[in-house]
Amino acid sequence: MNYTVSLLKTQADCQTLIDLTESDKAGLAYRKTGIERQRESVEKNSVDIDAELASAVAEVNALQIVINGLPDGDVKDDTVIRFKKADLKRIVLEKRKVNSGVLSMLTKEFDIACIEKDIQEADAFIAVVTARMNELPPAVQN
Repeated sequence: MNYTVSLLKTQADCQTLIDLTESDKAGLAYRKTGIERQRESVEKNSVDIDAELASAVAEVNALQIVINGLPDGDVKDDTVIRFKKADLKRIVLEKRKVNSGVLSMLTKEFDIACIEKDIQEADAFIAVVTARMNELPPAVQN
């Protein structure tokens, strides 16, 4: 972007803008670090969900085999209840995997990319203001 730095008339004003922008940039870097850590956490959670999901699928499959071989009665009824609980867990994990894993990771990656652009723009702004500051005469000391 073209900034109208020609409106700046003193080195002190330039330095104030540089200091404010550096502070904003530090805040952006801090925020980026936090989001990067959240992304790593999402990635780790995705692996954990995959492991839990594999376990739930195996349990559902095993219980289905057991149910198919049991005669009607209390044991079969109890096994059907266990099967339904395991199947519900599987369904919930599949939903978590789809919703929180992929969407969350992509959102974090997008946020990181936006922050990186903001940091680049802050650097460009600081460079332009610094160049203007170097064009101005130093303040007169009394």
